[in-house]
Amino acid sequence: MCIKKKPKLVINKIYQRLLKVPLYALILVATGLCLLINIFVSFFSPVAENINSSLSIGEQLLLMVFIAPLVETYIFQDIPYKILKNKLHPTIIIVLSGLIFGLAHLSTGTSNFFVVTIVGFIFMALYILVYYRTKGKAVVTVFIVHALLNLIAVVLHLAAHQLAP
Repeated sequence: MCIKKKPKLVINKIYQRLLKVPLYALILVATGLCLLINIFVSFFSPVAENINSSLSIGEQLLLMVFIAPLVETYIFQDIPYKILKNKLHPTIIIVLSGLIFGLAHLSTGTSNFFVVTIVGFIFMALYILVYYRTKGKAVVTVFIVHALLNLIAVVLHLAAHQLAP
């Protein structure tokens, strides 16, 4: 007779294993996954289509690389997690946060809802894993990963416009 494991127990074991992975490895994997997703999508749609070209380069960098990632980390990871951590399973929090992150980026003209949603899942998963280990460094960690991805998007956008005839 075969005894099947309940899905919740399997998910909890996955979380326990992920909590043992070194922090730098989690950051590298999260950043790498987001970059791969963005590279894949860039073949099918314009790069960083929601960047406002009417802003100066300095304003774009300030907005996209500092202000947006910081505010979004608080709105889409920090506040929801602190409110929901004792009420919902982390997997549900990850899904809700990612969906809300994706929906929020629809209003900025992003046509890749699914991609942004997956990136939102990754950001919340990283937040939760870092939160369990360090408490105070979760916001900083997700902010750095988000800022790095936005920096790459801005640089690619600027390079594409410099190279365009």
